[in-house]
Amino acid sequence: MSLRKRRMTMPGTVRFADREPRSLTVALVYDAEDPFRVQVGVEAASGFHHWRSISRELLAEGCEQAQTLGMVKIRPDGGSVVLDFCEVVGVATITVSRAQARMFLGQTYRMVAPVIEDPSAGMLPEVEAAVDEAVAAILAGVA
Repeated sequence: MSLRKRRMTMPGTVRFADREPRSLTVALVYDAEDPFRVQVGVEAASGFHHWRSISRELLAEGCEQAQTLGMVKIRPDGGSVVLDFCEVVGVATITVSRAQARMFLGQTYRMVAPVIEDPSAGMLPEVEAAVDEAVAAILAGVA
């Protein structure tokens, strides 16, 4: 794996819809080329892979307190983190170690600092000025 990617596998519990929970390998994958996203995958011995993308920030916040974004819910539960993915056929629930999820996030932060994800950090002044100028030109043409 390149220096721009991180992958961590860990034992987890997975429950699809109304089926019984199963112990499977769960993978967290981060690519610095797409710094706001983490892929969560379930790897079965049969070769079946079930992947979903979530925001890195959502995973980090969900490790500390319950978070919901669209059809994804993440919450801490003791030493675990529970990820619920709402699907057409029901809810897919993945439970992994909270400590391992935090360790994975720490590795990603050493690659790309989380402050880049913070929308309140604002744009660079020259970018903000260019955007303001473009918006003003569009509005002037509409008025």
